[in-house]
Amino acid sequence: MKNGFLAPYGCRIFLEEWFMSFVWKRLAGKRILLAMLLALLVFSLSSCSFSLESALAELKAYVNGTEVPKPPEGFVESRENKLFTYDVYREYVIVTGYLGEELEVVIPEKIDRLPVYAIAGLAFYESVLVESVTIPEGVEVLEENAFYYCTALKTISLPESLHTIGDKAFASCTALTSIDFGTSLTYIGEEAFADCENLVTVYMTDKVNTVGAYAFFRCLSLETINYSGSEEAWQQMVVDIENAPLDKRCIQVI
Repeated sequence: MKNGFLAPYGCRIFLEEWFMSFVWKRLAGKRILLAMLLALLVFSLSSCSFSLESALAELKAYVNGTEVPKPPEGFVESRENKLFTYDVYREYVIVTGYLGEELEVVIPEKIDRLPVYAIAGLAFYESVLVESVTIPEGVEVLEENAFYYCTALKTISLPESLHTIGDKAFASCTALTSIDFGTSLTYIGEEAFADCENLVTVYMTDKVNTVGAYAFFRCLSLETINYSGSEEAWQQMVVDIENAPLDKRCIQVI
């Protein structure tokens, strides 16, 4: 029985080895081409945005009868460096998070040779050590909650290119004392500076046309809003509810 079992087994091993050797010799002239094709395939897969996670998400969505949210137009991939996480688009970058521990943060104008266009929602959320942030020229949007609850933030340098401050962007930044909106800002979102209890002075131009509800809610120390426009322009600005500091008692036309 022992010999009867081993003989066919040994024969099978011999045939398998002979077959593999035969195939390998036949393909010997094509091995370099196959290696090149394999390398090209690996490079293509690594450079595209496909991932196993996204494939599984799409499969799960198909089973559940739901839709997977599509990435924004132009989105390439998410990356990070020593200080920031960020989303890369074809023509710009959006900073999505802060990884450092520095007290003074200077966001660069470019990351990976692309201009920084916006600071994403929650990017600096609860960065309780940060005392100063400089946002570079070229940034146009601070999304909602971008600096929410940065309780140590004392100074923020905004670029002239900024036109939108999202909802709650600086809410509960209790150490913030002064802010200059620059010359391009048009929109201040709801609760943008709510509970900034030590905010004393605001510099605003007549480009601002909308101030959302509760934008300066409970800014109990706000004494002066330095406004560079005319009284007529101020009257035309849309100011939503619960913005008591934005009354004529603290408006200083400059």
